[in-house]
Amino acid sequence: MNCSRYRDWVAADVDGAPGARAPGLEAHLAQCPGCRTERTRQIAVRDLLRARAVLPQAPPGLRTRVRALLEAETGEAAKRRRGWRKPLLWAGLTFAAAAAATLAVLARGTDFDPLIREYDRAVQGALEIDFRTDAPAALEEFYRRHAADRVPAHVVDLSAAGFRLVGGALIDFPGRRARLSLYSDGRDLIVCDYRFAAQLPMDLRSDGRPVFFRRGGASLSVHRMGGEVCVLVTRMSMDDFRRRLGGDSTAG
Repeated sequence: MNCSRYRDWVAADVDGAPGARAPGLEAHLAQCPGCRTERTRQIAVRDLLRARAVLPQAPPGLRTRVRALLEAETGEAAKRRRGWRKPLLWAGLTFAAAAAATLAVLARGTDFDPLIREYDRAVQGALEIDFRTDAPAALEEFYRRHAADRVPAHVVDLSAAGFRLVGGALIDFPGRRARLSLYSDGRDLIVCDYRFAAQLPMDLRSDGRPVFFRRGGASLSVHRMGGEVCVLVTRMSMDDFRRRLGGDSTAG
């Protein structure tokens, strides 16, 4: 057993599949810290995907207490606002108009909400993975078998950012068949929606560098690769997301 061969066995090993304990596996793990680290990382990914309650629940009664405080504050604040309500209203309308114009330029005709919902399902362990693998080439072959669904086959490699591939899923989005690739570093997740450029009526950088923005509380990165577009979504902070992905352009 060597490191290369163990990486072929590690997924079956952590899942406890029959026959996963190949000859020499335990002896190799005992003397190889790198493979022990890889096994620990795979276990973390497995446990993360199996978890059904990753998102923390609010303490009982919190909603009631917050609402009571807001209602109490509303009565006092209303008296103070009467004198400057009109200026505030116009300022709010001006800001809303500017924000709407920015979003229209950023993502006209494009709805990222389905992708964000599927990301949240993945965090909760509810996204059905159609093909589990940590090998991009294997997932690309899976997508090629679904060419009739009009999905691109290329799978991006995020290993340089510390994210390993977990697998892929085929999801019905409004107007198209989406293919989502899932990545994890054992703590955070990234979901990649890789689509044809014609399906994304959005202005992107001509040099192919990623554009970063926030939508629905999620951090997104979009960049064009020829006739295709890679859209990444996560709920990492934007600063961490850009640092990990090595980007320097932000829109929205």
